[in-house]
Amino acid sequence: MPHSTPSHPEGRVAFEGAHNFRDFGGQLTRDGRRVARGRLFRSDALWQLSDADLERFAALGIRTVCDFRADHERAKWPNRLPPDAGALRSLGLGFTPLGTQAAWDAVNRGELSADGVRAYMCEHYRALAETHTEFYASMFRALLEPDAVPFLVHCASGKDRTGFAAAIILISLGVPRDAVLADYVISDRYRRELWHLFHRQVDPGAYEAVGAAAPAYLEAAFAVIDEHDGGEARYLREVMGLSEADRARLGTLLLEPV
Repeated sequence: MPHSTPSHPEGRVAFEGAHNFRDFGGQLTRDGRRVARGRLFRSDALWQLSDADLERFAALGIRTVCDFRADHERAKWPNRLPPDAGALRSLGLGFTPLGTQAAWDAVNRGELSADGVRAYMCEHYRALAETHTEFYASMFRALLEPDAVPFLVHCASGKDRTGFAAAIILISLGVPRDAVLADYVISDRYRRELWHLFHRQVDPGAYEAVGAAAPAYLEAAFAVIDEHDGGEARYLREVMGLSEADRARLGTLLLEPV
């Protein structure tokens, strides 16, 4: 277990080289337990961590890093992690969400307005929940392995691929949707700049919509879950591959009494 946990009310850990590094525990579950602090973390990219950041990272005791960035992202911006973290396991479960590059190209050409971006982002989140599910199922298998916790999920900005990862973990633990959304929108306050994707003359509204953690985006993923007969329970079982025993094991690992 970690040697130190964040005291920030939003679970944020202040790093010099990461903007949206957070402990996403603390929520109450429907059965009256609480997601324990110090066991689940989420972040944006880790390639700019400073020496001081590496010391703080090591103090958290993280055992598994699950990186949702695509291969070309990891190759161009490799994570900087503590060099002596011998027990740290780093998993590359990266992918580029369906349609992303075409959408960013359209923004750069001035062909996609803010409203168009918001509509695309809802489809983007639907794809996370119904097209790219193999990566999230693999994440759960990794989370259930021995000595996998504390567990960190991250991507480039820590909002979209990571946002769905954190959301589906919390849902699997029985956290109500309103609390899951509340954790998600915190990312809106800790945005990482995206100018490496866009030229400086793009529509400001379109740029803002790309970087936003808007509730409607994650709700679009929730809609996919609700389209399954049996809702969350069946989605977790049939799409994420979680048996009742798996979910009980996750509860043992990640929940605590209030």
